[in-house]
This record gives sequence, structure tokens and C-alpha cells, in this order.
Amino acid sequence: PLRSNTVRRLSEKNHVGLLMPLRVKIFPLLLLLLCTMLHAQDQKNIDSLENILPTLKEDTARVNVLAELAYELLHENPDSSLAYSTKALELAKKLDYKKGMGLAYNQMGTYYSTTANFPKALESLVQALKIYEGMSDKRHLVTVCTDMGNVFFSQGNIPESYEYYKRALALSQETGFKVGVTHAIHNIAGCFYMEKKYDSCFAYMKKYIALSRELGRQADVIEAMANIGGLYASLNNMDLAMQYMDSSLHFCIRERNLTQVCRILSDEASIYSGTGENEKAVKLYLMAIDTAFKVKDNATRQEIYKSLSATYADMKSFDRAYDFLLRGYLLKDSIFNSDINKQIAEMKTKYESEKKDKEIIKKNAEIKASDMQRNGVLIGLLLVALLAVFILRGYFQKKKANALLAEQKAIIEEKNKDITDSMIYARKIQEATLPDVRGLKEIFRRSFILFRPRDIVSGDFYWYMEKNDELMLAAADCTGHGVPGALMSMISYASLSQAVSELKELSPKNILTALNEQMVNALKQKNKGGESRDGLDISLVSISRNTLMLRHAGANRPVYIIRNKEIIELKGNKFSIGGYVDEEKVFGENEFKLQNGDTVYLFSDGYSDQFGGGKGKKLMTKHFKEMLLSIQDQPIDEHGKIMEQKLDEWKGAYEQVDDILVIGIRV
Repeated sequence: PLRSNTVRRLSEKNHVGLLMPLRVKIFPLLLLLLCTMLHAQDQKNIDSLENILPTLKEDTARVNVLAELAYELLHENPDSSLAYSTKALELAKKLDYKKGMGLAYNQMGTYYSTTANFPKALESLVQALKIYEGMSDKRHLVTVCTDMGNVFFSQGNIPESYEYYKRALALSQETGFKVGVTHAIHNIAGCFYMEKKYDSCFAYMKKYIALSRELGRQADVIEAMANIGGLYASLNNMDLAMQYMDSSLHFCIRERNLTQVCRILSDEASIYSGTGENEKAVKLYLMAIDTAFKVKDNATRQEIYKSLSATYADMKSFDRAYDFLLRGYLLKDSIFNSDINKQIAEMKTKYESEKKDKEIIKKNAEIKASDMQRNGVLIGLLLVALLAVFILRGYFQKKKANALLAEQKAIIEEKNKDITDSMIYARKIQEATLPDVRGLKEIFRRSFILFRPRDIVSGDFYWYMEKNDELMLAAADCTGHGVPGALMSMISYASLSQAVSELKELSPKNILTALNEQMVNALKQKNKGGESRDGLDISLVSISRNTLMLRHAGANRPVYIIRNKEIIELKGNKFSIGGYVDEEKVFGENEFKLQNGDTVYLFSDGYSDQFGGGKGKKLMTKHFKEMLLSIQDQPIDEHGKIMEQKLDEWKGAYEQVDDILVIGIRV
């Protein structure tokens, strides 16, 4: 199958990635990612542009800011990106501002290309091309030609894309645009790769690396090394390929580039599928599909469906194979409008013939039951499997090492490193799942989150969402800490998001009621004789930014409101989320009218339960309240730092005993 990656447009601030779809043989050859990563723009830049926008008149400066916002938000919020570029185009037409119209059309074309609407993408880019040609604006023509090449590349039209990349290279050389030269060479290398001209591809990649180093673009060099790893994969050097791919994955997670995370996960899954490790492949494919949904990357999702179908077919799970093949072709039909009826009929016939076998029927039933798991629970189970592989491997190898006394110390140290590395990897997954702290500051500028796990991963988690004029905010403390706590937090976070998505009327008490039902089902706690008593304590509030009305519901957790240096405590119910009880849990709800200057705190019990103070005693709730009152004269942005400093002073030489989470908002 043909694997295709979407490329971002070129600008004077950012670079275009290498679009390099990969081909794989029918059995063990790798589908490998060869694309340059998108570097996330600093959120401060978006905030600055949005703050400037209301101050501008209906002039060309406003058009430029709208277009820049559309560019900045392309990968963070595609729908907002399209809205800003549409506004920019309308205003530019009103002002007869040619350059602004070109910017808007170009950005709209990039949006449609990203969302795999290629006819609309070409329609917008052709308009931009005409405008810039009429203006003889060669610098912006570089961007449009690159984007045109990307669209044709995505459709598999390599000769046409090669011509546009060559034109972008010539224009960049003519205008002295070194970054444009560099990335045109990168994209041309991708064309050589698709034509299996590996020697030419290697040569152009070496040129790209040399030019990137000359420009001091170290991140480009790192990403190019990953692309070279793809070439090694084409030559069946899978060890080097996986090394480069893991490096790219870590880079993308750190930069919060979910689009590229999705594609790398898919490519790593292809490696496992090619080597016969189908269970691992399936888990990574499902994670990649979930990520593709989040970033609306339909083209990548369609390719993953096809690859996952082939993997299930190798596993003799033909019902699942048919299911994902059908999804892939339906999605492909919506993107490329191709005829799929014949291939679907063939797959359906194969599935129905195999369905008569009893063993296949049993496996199909297990797979269907697994498919009914909630999206978020699946993420938690994937994390369980990932951690279990590393932990069990370490355990058995340590047990074997007991017979080899002379080597015992070295082996134990090595395995401890493996476990720590796996937990660090799990932390990255957990951090990528939690909402971005910067998003809370967009809603309430004066806010902070102190999040300090006891171990590498955390059983506490924070959650928020905005709907209409209301902010929903929660601080949760799951059973346990470390790896068990982290698994519970992943399942709980996913169950909370699922509960909110299914509710018609959102209120704190309704959300906690639905969350309790989700957790009881997920942990199989409906029967009194069940073994699981796990659950979570949580404090959840909704705050109306128009009326300043706060509503609160809690499971063993309160919310503190500080007004005029006095603490007002709203208590929750005295039972947890989850766990078997004889009677139905009914959650109450508090209401409180906030005033300007009020400070609201949500928190787990980790801070007040910390031992220290010289005598090894708990800090306790009383001292926690005193500490909160003592810092009210300080800016809210400094509260997290002050609280962490005071915690370290109290803790001294004692170990941290629990995960710590404190959220603060000043009205």
C-alpha cells in the first residue's frame, strides 16, 4: 500500500516538510515516515495577535494579522484557522488589497490540503498563484508553488509535484531565499524517493543537511536524519530505521505535534506488522487512529484503516479486517471519489466463508467485545500493555540473573534503567493526553496549575473545558500513585471526557453522576462480589464568566474560595467515584456568587498529607489554609511557584508521599 504524509506550506518564518510517501512489500517491509516536523509556535505569539486584532481598523494591517492568525492556528485549531482566513479574504476584497487576497487564498488552500479536500485546495491555490504572478511577487510564489506541489504529491501525481518543487527551487535561488532553497531540495528528494531513485534521494538529502547546518537550523538536521532512516528502511535495515523513528516520535511529543505523532505511530505499527508482531501493531494503529481523529487528518486515517485491515487479515480476524477495510474505502471515497464496490465485495465474501469456522467465530466475538470499549479506556489499556511488557521483562530477567551472582548487579541496574525509561515514555503519553495548561490561561488569564507527581507518572489529573460562557474545571485524585495511579488516571480522564460528551445538560452534579456510572462499568464494579474497589475523589466546578455564578459538586473533595482574606469552603459529598455501594449515589451541588478579586482553589489531598517540618508530621489542612491566606497579596501567576517552594521547605529530607495537584483562579 501507498503511505502518504501531508506537507505544510513554506513561509519566511517556517519551513516546509519533506513529503515522502513510503511503499512497503506485501509481507515484512516497513512503511516509514519521511517528513520534516512542524515546530509548534509559541502560544504567546497567538495571544499577542489576538490582543492586537481588536485595536486595528478595517485596513491592510488587519488583513495581515487575520492571515497570520490563520497560519498560527492551522495545526492547533483548523476550524478557527479557516474562519480567520475567510475573514481576511473578505476584508482584502473590500479594500482591493491584492497581497492580502493572495495571503488569504494561500492559507485557505493549505487548510483544505491538510483536511484532504484537494479540489478545494487547488481552487484556492490557483487563485493565489494568479494574484502573485500578476504582482511579480516571487517570494510568495515560492510558497504557493510549494503548496501546489504538496497537493499533487498527496494525490500521487509525482511528475506534476516535481515540476512545482523545481519552480519553487528556481524562484528561491533567484531571490536569494536560502530557506526556500533548502526545503525545495528536501521536497525534490521526496520525489526521487517515490520513484525509487535512492541514490539521487541520498544525494539531495545530504545537500539538505549541509544547507540546514549552514543556516543553523539544528531541528531540521535532526528531522532529516529521521528521513534518512526511512531510506535505510527501504534497504531493509530495520534497526536503524526504528532508532530514527523513535527519535522523531520523542521530538514530536515534546513539540506537541499530534499530526506527526499520529503518522509516526502508524509507521512504527507497520514495522511490527511486517515482523509478525501483530498484537503490538494493532495497538499502535488504534492509538494512531484516535490521534488522527483529534487533528482531522483524514488522509492519514484512511491509510491507517487499510494497513490495520491487512494486519487483522494476517491474524485471521476477518470480521475486523473487513470492518476496517470498509471504513478505509468509505473514507477514501469521500476524499478521492474512487470506485470501491468490487474490493469491498471480495473482502466480504472472504469474511463470510471464514465465519463458519468455530475458532474464528470465537475470536470475532472477543474482538467485537473489545471494540465496544470506550475510546479513553482503550488508551488506558494500551498504557497497561506498554508498561507491563517492560516491567515483566525486567522481572523475569532479574529472576534469571539470580543464578549468575557475578553479573547480578550489572543486570539489575540495566533492567532498572529499562523500567525507568518505560515510565518516562509513559509520562510523555500522559502529558500529551492532559489538556494544555496554556489553554486555561486563554479562558482565565489569572490562573495557575501546580502539578507534581510523586513518581514519574501521576494518579492525580486536571481537566477543563469551555462551553458557551462557562468554564468546567476539575481536580481529581485517583486510587494509588505511580504506575497504578497513572493507569487509573488515564481511565478516569477518558471516562470523564466520555461522560461529558454524552450528557445533554451539563452541570457538575450531572457530570459526576455520569462519571460514576462510567467508572463502575469500566472497572466492572456493579456486582457486590467484585474485586475492584478502585475509584477517585474529585472536585468539579462550573464558572459563568458573564454572571460569575459558581456551581460545585464533589466526591470527597471541597473547593476553597478566598474573599477578603477569609476562606469559604464548599464541601462535596462524602463518598468517592466508583466502587460498589448498596444504594445509588446522589451528588449534591453548591452554588456561590463570585465577586471580582475572589480566588478559587481546587486540589487533591497530596499537599496537606506531606510529611516534614523537622518532626516528620503531616502538614495538615489547617496549615494548608494558612499558607493559602498568606500568599493572597501575591500575583496569582506566582502562587504555584511560592507553594512549591514552601512545600520543599516543609518536606526537607523526607520523600514526597503522594501526587500533588493544586489549581487556582482569580476572578
